[in-house]
Amino acid sequence: MEFLEFGKFYLGNLFEFGISWWWLIVPFYLFPIMFDFWIFSVVAEHYHSNRYVVLDIKVPRELEKSPKLMENVVEGMWTVLGEIRNFMEIVCWGDWQDYFSLEIAGTEGKVHFAIWLRDERIDFFKSHIYAQFPEAEIEEMEEDYMNAVPDDAPNDEWEAWGLVWILDKPDAYPIRVYSMFQDFVTGSMVDPLGSYMEVLGNLGPGEHMWYQLLVYPVTNDKWFPDFSREMEKILDRGRYKEKVSFWDGLIKDLLALPMQTISAMFKYPEPGSLTLTEAEKEEDKIPFLRLSPSEQSTYKIMEDTFSKRGFRAQYRSIYVARREAFRGSNISSMMGAVNQFNAVDLNSLNLYRPYFTSCTYMFAESRVRYRKKRLLRIMKNRMFSGASYIFNTEEIASLWHFPDMAIKAPKTPRIGSKQATPPANLPE
Repeated sequence: MEFLEFGKFYLGNLFEFGISWWWLIVPFYLFPIMFDFWIFSVVAEHYHSNRYVVLDIKVPRELEKSPKLMENVVEGMWTVLGEIRNFMEIVCWGDWQDYFSLEIAGTEGKVHFAIWLRDERIDFFKSHIYAQFPEAEIEEMEEDYMNAVPDDAPNDEWEAWGLVWILDKPDAYPIRVYSMFQDFVTGSMVDPLGSYMEVLGNLGPGEHMWYQLLVYPVTNDKWFPDFSREMEKILDRGRYKEKVSFWDGLIKDLLALPMQTISAMFKYPEPGSLTLTEAEKEEDKIPFLRLSPSEQSTYKIMEDTFSKRGFRAQYRSIYVARREAFRGSNISSMMGAVNQFNAVDLNSLNLYRPYFTSCTYMFAESRVRYRKKRLLRIMKNRMFSGASYIFNTEEIASLWHFPDMAIKAPKTPRIGSKQATPPANLPE
């Protein structure tokens, strides 16, 4: 009875305190929500105050250059995009760090290599492209190719299917890059974009498929610590211990104590520690020697990844077509072109469940329709939405570069004939 009276007294006073001081408590809970709304509004206002364009790029038919040159272009773009914005610039003026969208698109069988960026950056981008590909042609599209698909798709006339890609492992593990695509007989590189050209070039009337890679530069301090930690885990071979705070460690130990006590009652005594040989002592001094050949190879690849510029990235793709032209086989082809960049011992691109255009259980049909419309909207607006990750310049160049002459797909975007400058001795 006394307990009930105490509870009534306590809850009554707590309610009275909330009624009297709500104006001081509520703002602390509303501040994060209102702050996010403010950031979204000022960034959206800054976005609409600028003009963005889509550049269509074509290269000569006899292009024999490696994707390494595209890596140099991306490396240059890291500095072209300017310094990283500070907190006040974002909060007060919405001046978010510039980003750009690297795109490979198929529109009814016609393939486009395109880049979406702010018009102030056009000359900078062209200078970096021409420095590596002097014979390329770069034209500003009069109308965005995505406008061929209505904004309200899917609807009675249009169907869509797509996904946002996410990494299976931590960002420190790279995906399969272009240097790993080699013909073991001839030793030459096999261009991974050949699969893209075949899929996009075989689209018929009313069919559209888009691959979109959004990227913006990040400073080293944003991703170096995470990469260093993952590499340290490999060297420690399972003996790595996460660095946790004192209180988190204390709570974890207290919760584990009862289970450890019970398990110790039924556990055989462990044998005494063996004396380490001289070779084992030397290996303990050099952790790299303890790794298996596969782990050593992975570690070296991660070291190479660690030495390049980093970009915050998001990769996604979508297939949109008129209902009478929609082919389910193109969905498998769209995913298969990306799956070739997966490596079991490194990293893999997999579907991001919250943005996957497939649902089961309750209200599945309406949820799928919403997800399809949302994905189409963020792709047409080139919006960062959902999970993102760190790609280095080599990974970006692997996913987006100009196809070489070995790709025979007929719809690959090429310049019709090689253009040369006129001779200097022509009469005026």
